[in-house]
Amino acid sequence: MEWPWRTSHAGRIVVLVRHGRTSWNAQQRFLGRTDVGLDEVGIAQARGLFGLAEEVDRVWCSPLSRARQTAEALGSSPEIVDALIELDQGLLEGLDGPTAFARWPEFFRDFASEPDAVVVPGGESLGTLQSRALGVLSEAPPGRTAMVSHQMVIASLRAAIAGAPLRHWRKYRVDNATVTVLEETGEGWAERIAGWRPPGSDASSV
Repeated sequence: MEWPWRTSHAGRIVVLVRHGRTSWNAQQRFLGRTDVGLDEVGIAQARGLFGLAEEVDRVWCSPLSRARQTAEALGSSPEIVDALIELDQGLLEGLDGPTAFARWPEFFRDFASEPDAVVVPGGESLGTLQSRALGVLSEAPPGRTAMVSHQMVIASLRAAIAGAPLRHWRKYRVDNATVTVLEETGEGWAERIAGWRPPGSDASSV
């Protein structure tokens, strides 16, 4: 398969991979640190990325099962990086949207305008997540590093690279089992490809 980051650049390239689908993704339930594995669709999606590990120098992944399963499907023995873990959704974990919105309306009102500062009930703020995600990005060594992570981690990184306020994070969401390519340039990090999916792979995602 022809992977989408052919370049003569000798610096740093980071390939962000969102994990495959889980049952909670399919049910549109809040999913942060709860260790839910891939469902059948997610397993098929992850298999569609097989061989990616051969095109990079190393694979890092979140400690959660859904990320580890996806990383292993790439054909690698990934290095676990704790800071790639998903946003701590606290008391929202496992709830569907209507239930969560009814239970914490003030939080969702404030989160819409200041997600960088507003803390999820019992969890963390998106600003805290973005800071640790940027820390991982800064630690990527020269060469190509695949980072298998989660929706909010990838969205927060994409927003930072675009120079966008975190309140616009939804614009930077990606589907399950998709690839986003970042390249370090003389002016900082630049996004080269976003939300790419291998031809013919399962597009069922949330």
